[in-house]
Amino acid sequence: MPLRIIAHILPLTLLLMFMTSCIPASREEALAKGGESMKKGFELYEQKEYSAAYRPLQKAYSSGIRTGTLLFRLGYCTEKEAGDRIAAKRFYEESLEYFKSHPEEDVETYMKAYYNFGSLYYYMVNRTTDVDKKKNFLMRAKKIWDEGLALHPSNSYIAKHYDKLEADIKRMDAGIE
Repeated sequence: MPLRIIAHILPLTLLLMFMTSCIPASREEALAKGGESMKKGFELYEQKEYSAAYRPLQKAYSSGIRTGTLLFRLGYCTEKEAGDRIAAKRFYEESLEYFKSHPEEDVETYMKAYYNFGSLYYYMVNRTTDVDKKKNFLMRAKKIWDEGLALHPSNSYIAKHYDKLEADIKRMDAGIE
């Protein structure tokens, strides 16, 4: 009787061992392919070929790769080429979360991520006629930009547009749209 049990258990055990040994290889293979895609996407992005960069960046993301720079660039390509600001917002948020725990990765892109994330809200001001929504969008943009400036006071992307944002908030407070 013990031989019958072993005869049933042994194939299952071997199958389980085989399957679990394949998982890391598959993940490593996926990450390797994703790394190749990320490299290609970065090259296209740096050449300002945002439309062409989108697919390899998305492939790298789908393979499980996460870096602040990848997330930012994917957000940028999603916003500029696909016009999908909701998806771009998600990538910018994810980028900022990543950068908060890895601030040394790419300071320049970290600063751009704060600017672009706040800019999405600033952009929405002109997409609604609801005064309360406009004010809310302005305040969200300001909060994000303030956070970015607190971390990087030299953030030229935000500094360049911050005075206009504050002027728009003052106009809203005064009842002037």
